[in-house]
Amino acid sequence: MLLKTKNLEKGVVVDPLMYPQWTYARYEAKKIDCLVIRGEDFIGNDKFDEAWIYNCLQHTDNPELIIKNALKAAKVLRIFEWVDIPPHEGHPIELTKYKVDKWIVNASERSLYSYGSTQNLAESGCYGNAYYNIV
Repeated sequence: MLLKTKNLEKGVVVDPLMYPQWTYARYEAKKIDCLVIRGEDFIGNDKFDEAWIYNCLQHTDNPELIIKNALKAAKVLRIFEWVDIPPHEGHPIELTKYKVDKWIVNASERSLYSYGSTQNLAESGCYGNAYYNIV
């Protein structure tokens, strides 16, 4: 999604997975730095207009810390996650609307009244309960 933004001054992708070199070249051409680290370990020294978290928290060790780090690094957090999926290999965390809302509220005073929404999606290859929020 970040690759499709217009007039991007600077972007950063945080992902612990290694990509092929051509992927990094695409990001570099769009002024996007790729940090090969876990979201739990990201400490944003820069301030960003927005942080985007989408479809990653169920793959992590500490989703609450990732949300906290994102809220610290950016003025706005946009989040989309699949919820109500029992843990399984590669997805050790079961996300629920209650948990994600609680983590957001705990991470920042500005999010005190920012509860997300859920919607059941069943189109275009996307199936399941989706949580989304803008904080």
